[in-house]
Amino acid sequence: MEKVLSSSAFHIVGVPLVFVLIGVFANRLGRHDGDTSPTENDWAVGTTTLLTALGVIAADLSAVNTAKLLAVGGWFIGVLFALFISIDNDRFRSWKRDATGTPLSPGQKHILRGVILPNFFSCVIFIAYQYSKLVRP
Repeated sequence: MEKVLSSSAFHIVGVPLVFVLIGVFANRLGRHDGDTSPTENDWAVGTTTLLTALGVIAADLSAVNTAKLLAVGGWFIGVLFALFISIDNDRFRSWKRDATGTPLSPGQKHILRGVILPNFFSCVIFIAYQYSKLVRP
């Protein structure tokens, strides 16, 4: 097990996926008693995953030498921009709406643009950063 956990492949792909699962469980545990919103909404963790990636990059910023500062700083700004896009999508485009444009009650996310695509893109960004850090230093 130690060999798997210390491998580059686990840190590149496994860590982002673990953070997705942690985000899902955090959403499930954060529900109010009697919450009737669909359980699919618990899987909408793209923004949370980007926040985690941003935290990893911020931690790496304090540990890099000046030669890599520009590259890691570029990642920080890029992920911060992606985070704002994700928040905008989550707030304005990820919800199912009725004919008048009002979100359905209880809030129901679109599976594709509210759950799958944000999770996919956030994982791709996180994996790309981990890859650039571990494989292409």
